[in-house]
Amino acid sequence: MAQDEFLQQSAPSYAYLDDPKDRHVLRVDPARIFCGMEAGRCDLAREGKTFISDKVHFTPVGADAVTDEIMVTLGRDHMADPNGMAALSSD
Repeated sequence: MAQDEFLQQSAPSYAYLDDPKDRHVLRVDPARIFCGMEAGRCDLAREGKTFISDKVHFTPVGADAVTDEIMVTLGRDHMADPNGMAALSSD
């Protein structure tokens, strides 16, 4: 999927999450996980693993990748699956 298409489809979510009412909210950006390996692209699948089942739902593998990134963001990276998908983040 083209990264600009992903960002356009996600624009309402980004607008909401970029202006939280509670500044104590931590945000995990799926684009950091799924976009950027190939310039201008967001991966719906990589290395035989599918991440997105449709335009708005993760597969179990995609959900695991986001969960791992949540654990890292919370500073609980020791709880992330050591064989998990957080390492696939493009950052």
